[in-house]
Amino acid sequence: MFTEEAQWLKTALQDLDLPAGATVLNIGSSTESFRCLGQPFIDYYVFRPLEKRSIQTLHVDVRKDEGVDLVCDLTDPANDALVATLPQADVVLCSNMLEHVRDRSIVVRRLEQLTKPGGHLIITVPHVYKYHEDPIDTMYRPTNKQLEALYSRKEFAVVRSAILRVQCGYFDAPWNIRKDTYLRVSTFIRRRFLKHPIKKDFCRVAVVVLRKTANV
Repeated sequence: MFTEEAQWLKTALQDLDLPAGATVLNIGSSTESFRCLGQPFIDYYVFRPLEKRSIQTLHVDVRKDEGVDLVCDLTDPANDALVATLPQADVVLCSNMLEHVRDRSIVVRRLEQLTKPGGHLIITVPHVYKYHEDPIDTMYRPTNKQLEALYSRKEFAVVRSAILRVQCGYFDAPWNIRKDTYLRVSTFIRRRFLKHPIKKDFCRVAVVVLRKTANV
């Protein structure tokens, strides 16, 4: 996750005006050490404000570790029975996970299943970013509109949708040959002729908040 992404999530969650006692499922949560020490802005911007509002967060990950409340691999097709034991939540958060999934349709279906009718589903995925294994990277780099299209408008309404510019220290990760060629040529021209400094903050993250239809 990026700092700007965490800040956006803080605002998005605040705007949902969740009541005390509401539940958030954090899918692909990683460990408490990662959220609080490795990337402390995650805890600071996203989860501490929820705790102060008496909103319960349940962290779900494939690995059993400190700070993981529920152990479940949502990517495993054989885990339907296990997923069915997880509680439905007022908010389901799936951040920077779908690019690491071979069969996204399974996860998309299960995220829908875990969202309460009338609840919200929040998804973030890198749109422009380097290749990064965890343990795989399918190079899925959707726009926010493509994230919206994962779910039927009959079942989910779009509440908020954007592409965020984030500081990541890398050039735009190429998602097609034309983009890669453009970056290489433009970088060479700036270095060789224009003498302008090369910016390294071109990464982007696609973000959406969807509301599940109450009668689904």
